[in-house]
Amino acid sequence: MSESGEEPLVDGWLIADCCRPSSSSWWCCLQEDCVRRELPPAPWGIISIKAQDEDEEVPMQPITMMRNALGKEEGGSGVPLDKEKYEASVRYWDQHVIIQM
Repeated sequence: MSESGEEPLVDGWLIADCCRPSSSSWWCCLQEDCVRRELPPAPWGIISIKAQDEDEEVPMQPITMMRNALGKEEGGSGVPLDKEKYEASVRYWDQHVIIQM
């Protein structure tokens, strides 16, 4: 368990020396009420920036969806798991990978 009391995140990616630049990015922000619960006081907070080549936002990773479905006492956001979105996420991430540069 981390110092904040949250369970460690299980995640993975490939490390690449070079890749072609992405065509777009999606910025995921928390609104003020969520920021107050999870970050220092601010009107909003950036929690991730996703570089991608798709025109639509890519699905959240399955592990993130599962973690968010946990209650807040377990480090999640408390957002219920949507089965259809989860299954779409599994299908997408079964064919894709995150690349760390």
